[in-house]
Amino acid sequence: MSSTTPANSNDEPLVNLIWVDARKAVIATWRGGAPHVDTVAADIPPRDRSVGHVRQDPAIRHGGGQRQDKLDHRRADREREFLDAVTARIPAAGRVDVIGSGEMRLHLARRLREAPGATASPREVTTEAAKPMTEAQVVARLRELAGHPAPRQKPAPRA
Repeated sequence: MSSTTPANSNDEPLVNLIWVDARKAVIATWRGGAPHVDTVAADIPPRDRSVGHVRQDPAIRHGGGQRQDKLDHRRADREREFLDAVTARIPAAGRVDVIGSGEMRLHLARRLREAPGATASPREVTTEAAKPMTEAQVVARLRELAGHPAPRQKPAPRA
């Protein structure tokens, strides 16, 4: 999408809502009067609290397991790959709201603010803590942000 074309055919501002944690990201974009949803799965290993041999006897020398920093580097590499994949799927224009339950949302928001194209056309990037959400809940929240809440239906009459 070039920067000279409008974000939407209806000249509505482009709104992006991303729910992210260490397992997946749900990217919802309001474009052309309708929501568009994309999901990116993460392959990030969980944080390991304990690694290697636990020394029980002072006479036994420690010698097992991987070093903790090696595991952290592997996790950091996977996080970087995941955030690259998510960032590549977010349109360059429009407002971006990043929500999530962990610190991954902060990493993604910082990456979006520091992106190479962010200085050419600055965009609003906000973050907010949120509990885990389903795809339908993310779309409902996107509709509210875009100013198009879902139409409410009246309950069917009882017979």
